Amino acid sequence: MEIKNFRIKGKYKRQKRYYYKVGYVRALDKNKALEKFFSMLGSMGIKRNEVEIIEIAEVSIEEIKNKTLSRIAGLEKPSILID
Repeated sequence: MEIKNFRIKGKYKRQKRYYYKVGYVRALDKNKALEKFFSMLGSMGIKRNEVEIIEIAEVSIEEIKNKTLSRIAGLEKPSILID
């Protein structure tokens, strides 16, 4: 099994306004990446039924905007990142 890099775009509504969130996640497949994204949003107080997923795409290491995640993805033997 190989760990892949995913970019997930979603939007949610708060106080009559839409907010957009882009998250970069390393996971084994799309479903696990989506669960991690929902977990990240849940820590901000956003429920998963409030989120509309716009796009889930597999990306290369160069496309990752999160510097820490990009550094870990580039290692030969990556360590585990726990947020």
